[in-house]
Amino acid sequence: MLSLRDIRYTPPSADKPLIEGLSFDVASGEYISVIGPNGSGKTTLALIIAGVIRPESGVIEYDGRNYSSGENLDFLRRDVGFLFQDPEDGILTTSVEREIAFGPENHGVPSEEIKLKIHDLAEEFNLREILNKPLDELSGGELERTAFAGAISSNPKILILDEPESYLDFEGKVRLYSEIDRQRRKGTSIIHITQCLRASARADRVISLGKMECESRKSVNIHGAGAELPVLQMEDISFAFDGGDVLSGVNFSMKRGQCVALLGPSGSGKTTFARLAVGLYQPKAGRIKRHGRPGLSFQFPARQLFAESVLDDVSFGPKSMGIPDPRSAALSALEQVGFPHSKFAVSPFALSEGEQRLAGLAGILATRPDFIFFDEPTAALDVHGQARFLEIVDNLVENGAAVAIITHDLEIAEKTCWRAFLFNGCGQAIEYRMDEIMSNADLRKSYGIGTLD
Repeated sequence: MLSLRDIRYTPPSADKPLIEGLSFDVASGEYISVIGPNGSGKTTLALIIAGVIRPESGVIEYDGRNYSSGENLDFLRRDVGFLFQDPEDGILTTSVEREIAFGPENHGVPSEEIKLKIHDLAEEFNLREILNKPLDELSGGELERTAFAGAISSNPKILILDEPESYLDFEGKVRLYSEIDRQRRKGTSIIHITQCLRASARADRVISLGKMECESRKSVNIHGAGAELPVLQMEDISFAFDGGDVLSGVNFSMKRGQCVALLGPSGSGKTTFARLAVGLYQPKAGRIKRHGRPGLSFQFPARQLFAESVLDDVSFGPKSMGIPDPRSAALSALEQVGFPHSKFAVSPFALSEGEQRLAGLAGILATRPDFIFFDEPTAALDVHGQARFLEIVDNLVENGAAVAIITHDLEIAEKTCWRAFLFNGCGQAIEYRMDEIMSNADLRKSYGIGTLD
């Protein structure tokens, strides 16, 4: 069905090939997983297969037609569904309903069939309640589910999934793997890029780019009591978008030297809460007291990157805040997150999403925050990046900062946090100890969080 032979590709800013001599076939209905460290070319390979990037040499054939030179692309693209690593990159409309309808409409599907397709996919991906919601008000998980529904709405013969589990909660991941199984039964060929070795084990075949090492997450200190004075206090906080209340009467505090987890299903208000905490949003009601400099690492790292080079981007924060020698602060932060020296001068938009996340983390660390909210910080990071993040958290709290981690990864939360706030999707956030959460399966189930064993 799909054949790649001796593919070579060198990015415009690179002095050596990112992909070289790569050959493999994908049969009809085959499920292939692509793994590899950040920056190894996984997303680039997906874009080459989809006809978005043209390889500098090699041959790509689909159903016997050669499209590596740019010919026959319309024939290919008609049959390819693509879920981008950052789901925003594939969003083309303004609402969930219109996004699902976009593909079938462009394929000339009758309107009655499109309505039925929207209904079925909304049920499948738990999107029924947000069909008319503006896309810029969706959580990361809701946006991921919407983009996935849009990718399969035209019944593709080849489905490319670029790290689809990155922003999904427990229920979302269950739905993801269920839909992958359903697509396989239909005969769809699936190319699944992932950092999750457990997910890759579900595939018929695994293709590894670069050197993929298995590394367990090391335990770090679990930070509990902290100093006496809270660095952040949020009292009786309420917030609403035009579509309705998101938070209602939430109380929260954290002290220097603490690490707190914010857990709960997609759309329950975790990211909104973090933006309130650092001052990006203002509450409808309640009071916020900040005793120090805030920091926020965005869920989608590209949203906080803008400069011409990585070093310029990371230097911007300390420079604008009057921190002495901002360039040295930036270099130190890049070193702290393990960002490769060879890419300091590269545009942040030429990076993989994992590399963008490291650059975004460095930009926040360079401002030397007193308290920091990390929003899905390990999404799209390889095992080395995840291990480095745990070290960063450990160093921050040991040096007196307060840290809050928004995550769907209970292993990360368990290894770093003593306290957690569970957001229930009805506006409330309830405090528990992490050991209570991990020992109570019924509690986890009631909040829609869990682990895929």
